Amino acid sequence: MLERLGQHVRFELTLTPREREIAILLVAEHEDSDFERYAHHRAAVRAGLSLEEIADLAAEAFAPRDAREGTLVHLVRTLLTGESLSDLDWRRTTDALGSTAAFEVVTLVGYYRMMALQLRAFAILPPPSSAPAASTAETVSGNVQNAD
Repeated sequence: MLERLGQHVRFELTLTPREREIAILLVAEHEDSDFERYAHHRAAVRAGLSLEEIADLAAEAFAPRDAREGTLVHLVRTLLTGESLSDLDWRRTTDALGSTAAFEVVTLVGYYRMMALQLRAFAILPPPSSAPAASTAETVSGNVQNAD
């Protein structure tokens, strides 16, 4: 069951790969998931995020490219705090992203939070060859180069 959900969340959303990786990396930072950071840095680069943008996501200093990305980041951060979206925020979110993409973001955040919990519960860590995950551009660069 989770395998099918994971397949859908990773490859069948209407979100762009860049949007998906932004959301996943925000979850990885919030959950302090070294494995998710490791696993998604390379995917984020392939999706068009620069090393600086990846480091900025980790440092909560990310500058969205446009209003759609800004809405995405706001939605993910709101969900991660456990707050509910007001009716006005939800309307703005669905106006910017569309109702399908907004629902997908909620599902994506929930899925990757669950994965972070499982990774933590079973002490699944990145391979020893990867640098310890941290919120610095130097480590991000090393993780991208070492992630295979």
